[in-house]
Amino acid sequence: MLKKLKTLFFRVAISIVSLAILFLSVRGELTEGLAHLRTVAINPLLIAFLLSFVSLAVVTVRIGTILSIQGIHLPFWRRYYLWMISLFFNLFLPSAVGGDIAKAYYIAKDSGKKMASVTSVLLDRF
Repeated sequence: MLKKLKTLFFRVAISIVSLAILFLSVRGELTEGLAHLRTVAINPLLIAFLLSFVSLAVVTVRIGTILSIQGIHLPFWRRYYLWMISLFFNLFLPSAVGGDIAKAYYIAKDSGKKMASVTSVLLDRF
Protein backbone atom coordinates (compact mmCIF):
# COMPACT_ATOMS: atom_id res chain seq x y z
CA MET A 1 0.00 0.00 0.00
CA LEU A 2 2.83 2.37 0.88
CA LYS A 3 4.59 1.54 -2.37
CA LYS A 4 1.44 2.42 -4.36
CA LEU A 5 1.13 5.74 -2.52
CA LYS A 6 4.76 6.56 -3.27
CA THR A 7 4.24 5.71 -6.93
CA LEU A 8 1.10 7.83 -7.07
CA PHE A 9 2.86 10.75 -5.37
CA PHE A 10 5.77 10.41 -7.80
CA ARG A 11 3.44 10.47 -10.82
CA VAL A 12 1.52 13.47 -9.53
CA ALA A 13 4.78 15.30 -8.78
CA ILE A 14 6.08 14.64 -12.30
CA SER A 15 2.81 15.89 -13.78
CA ILE A 16 2.87 19.08 -11.71
CA VAL A 17 6.51 19.80 -12.56
CA SER A 18 5.85 19.14 -16.26
CA LEU A 19 2.87 21.49 -16.31
CA ALA A 20 4.85 24.15 -14.44
CA ILE A 21 7.68 23.93 -16.98
CA LEU A 22 5.14 24.17 -19.81
CA PHE A 23 3.43 27.24 -18.37
CA LEU A 24 6.74 28.93 -17.56
CA SER A 25 8.03 28.33 -21.08
CA VAL A 26 5.02 29.96 -22.77
CA ARG A 27 4.48 32.73 -20.19
CA GLY A 28 2.65 35.60 -21.93
CA GLU A 29 2.09 33.70 -25.16
CA LEU A 30 -0.56 31.50 -23.56
CA THR A 31 -3.31 34.14 -23.68
CA GLU A 32 -2.35 35.02 -27.24
CA GLY A 33 -2.60 31.36 -28.23
CA LEU A 34 -5.96 30.95 -26.53
CA ALA A 35 -7.24 34.04 -28.34
CA HIS A 36 -6.54 32.28 -31.66
CA LEU A 37 -8.78 29.42 -30.61
CA ARG A 38 -11.80 31.68 -30.89
CA THR A 39 -11.28 31.91 -34.66
CA VAL A 40 -11.08 28.12 -35.17
CA ALA A 41 -14.12 26.45 -36.71
CA ILE A 42 -15.21 23.80 -34.22
CA ASN A 43 -17.02 21.41 -36.60
CA PRO A 44 -13.98 20.27 -38.64
CA LEU A 45 -12.02 19.94 -35.40
CA LEU A 46 -14.69 17.70 -33.85
CA ILE A 47 -14.95 15.61 -37.01
CA ALA A 48 -11.17 15.09 -37.05
CA PHE A 49 -11.23 14.16 -33.36
CA LEU A 50 -13.99 11.61 -33.88
CA LEU A 51 -12.37 10.17 -37.00
CA SER A 52 -9.14 9.56 -35.11
CA PHE A 53 -11.03 7.37 -32.64
CA VAL A 54 -12.86 5.59 -35.47
CA SER A 55 -9.54 4.86 -37.17
CA LEU A 56 -8.30 3.38 -33.90
CA ALA A 57 -11.29 1.03 -33.95
CA VAL A 58 -10.35 -0.12 -37.45
CA VAL A 59 -6.76 -0.93 -36.50
CA THR A 60 -8.02 -2.58 -33.32
CA VAL A 61 -10.02 -5.01 -35.45
CA ARG A 62 -6.94 -5.57 -37.63
CA ILE A 63 -4.67 -6.46 -34.70
CA GLY A 64 -7.48 -8.65 -33.32
CA THR A 65 -7.48 -10.66 -36.53
CA ILE A 66 -3.71 -11.06 -36.42
CA LEU A 67 -3.78 -12.02 -32.75
CA SER A 68 -6.55 -14.58 -33.26
CA ILE A 69 -4.46 -16.26 -35.97
CA GLN A 70 -1.68 -16.56 -33.37
CA GLY A 71 -4.14 -18.04 -30.85
CA ILE A 72 -4.34 -14.94 -28.67
CA HIS A 73 -7.84 -13.78 -27.86
CA LEU A 74 -8.19 -10.37 -26.22
CA PRO A 75 -11.44 -8.41 -25.88
CA PHE A 76 -12.00 -5.50 -28.26
CA TRP A 77 -11.77 -2.84 -25.56
CA ARG A 78 -8.49 -4.26 -24.22
CA ARG A 79 -6.98 -4.12 -27.73
CA TYR A 80 -8.34 -0.58 -28.15
CA TYR A 81 -6.77 0.40 -24.84
CA LEU A 82 -3.44 -1.09 -25.95
CA TRP A 83 -3.58 0.99 -29.14
CA MET A 84 -4.12 4.11 -27.05
CA ILE A 85 -1.10 3.21 -24.91
CA SER A 86 1.01 2.59 -28.00
CA LEU A 87 0.02 5.98 -29.43
CA PHE A 88 1.09 7.62 -26.18
CA PHE A 89 4.49 5.94 -26.30
CA ASN A 90 4.91 6.76 -29.99
CA LEU A 91 4.33 10.43 -29.19
CA PHE A 92 6.61 10.71 -26.20
CA LEU A 93 9.49 8.35 -26.96
CA PRO A 94 12.15 9.44 -29.44
CA SER A 95 11.84 6.37 -31.68
CA ALA A 96 8.91 5.20 -33.76
CA VAL A 97 8.88 1.73 -32.23
CA GLY A 98 8.27 2.70 -28.60
CA GLY A 99 4.55 2.09 -28.93
CA ASP A 100 5.11 -1.27 -30.58
CA ILE A 101 7.36 -2.37 -27.73
CA ALA A 102 4.77 -1.34 -25.17
CA LYS A 103 1.98 -3.03 -27.13
CA ALA A 104 3.95 -6.27 -27.47
CA TYR A 105 4.82 -6.21 -23.77
CA TYR A 106 1.22 -5.78 -22.64
CA ILE A 107 -0.11 -8.39 -25.08
CA ALA A 108 2.54 -10.85 -23.86
CA LYS A 109 1.65 -10.02 -20.28
CA ASP A 110 -2.05 -10.62 -20.96
CA SER A 111 -1.64 -13.79 -23.00
CA GLY A 112 1.55 -15.37 -21.69
CA LYS A 113 2.73 -15.95 -25.27
CA LYS A 114 5.81 -13.79 -25.77
CA MET A 115 6.90 -14.86 -29.24
CA ALA A 116 3.38 -14.82 -30.67
CA SER A 117 2.82 -11.35 -29.21
CA VAL A 118 6.00 -9.92 -30.70
CA THR A 119 5.44 -11.47 -34.12
CA SER A 120 1.83 -10.26 -34.18
CA VAL A 121 2.87 -6.70 -33.44
CA LEU A 122 5.66 -6.86 -36.02
CA LEU A 123 3.27 -8.26 -38.63
CA ASP A 124 0.80 -5.48 -37.85
CA ARG A 125 3.62 -2.95 -38.17
CA PHE A 126 4.59 -4.20 -41.63
